[in-house]
Amino acid sequence: MKPQFVLFGVDHGAALVAVAVCSWLAYLMARGARADLWGRVGGTIFAVLAVTLWLIRLDDGFQADNDLPLWLCDIAFLLSVLCFFRPEPWALVMVTYWGLAGTLQAMITPDLLHGFPSKEYFLFFVGHSVIVIGVFFLIGKNNHLDLATFLRAGQAFGGLLLYTGVVGALDALFGWNYGYLRAKPEGSSVVDFMGPWPWYIATALGFALFLFVMVAVLLKLLTRK
Repeated sequence: MKPQFVLFGVDHGAALVAVAVCSWLAYLMARGARADLWGRVGGTIFAVLAVTLWLIRLDDGFQADNDLPLWLCDIAFLLSVLCFFRPEPWALVMVTYWGLAGTLQAMITPDLLHGFPSKEYFLFFVGHSVIVIGVFFLIGKNNHLDLATFLRAGQAFGGLLLYTGVVGALDALFGWNYGYLRAKPEGSSVVDFMGPWPWYIATALGFALFLFVMVAVLLKLLTRK
């Protein structure tokens, strides 16, 4: 029998502590003399992980309603691989704001039924943790000042609106639920406090904009430090 996942239980807390420590180390490595070397190594590891995690996800068969790279964190993961090798400004903005505001929030309130050492636990926390760790490396290696503006927060929000429109249309067309745009997560999450469908989508977008602004402020503080 698979162990039940407990919100803020031992396996959840251990994952959050591990990602915090690794994120800090990644930031320090990005500020060091060998940042370019670590960037190439990190990009290679991320690319291998992306393929590996997807293959593990497919070991019980391909399911179009869950296994396509249409989750917001899947897109952030792929963009982070791009940024390791070629940090395009628009991609770096999306990865930074989506990663710190979205992926990190998902790790705090994960949509999981089974805990460690289940496949679901492994896929979720490895897949989400590396995005957050990658973000701290990327903001350490690239220009904080360029990222730490409300304009960049607005660009990230515009990208989120585009994602919501495109993926929401695909969900409606094929009966999927990518981005939780047709139904709330089964597990406990912050979405539970945002009202019924479809109103929780508007509430979630407003909350995301607030978080993006907070990320811009925190990056500004980090830049000054």
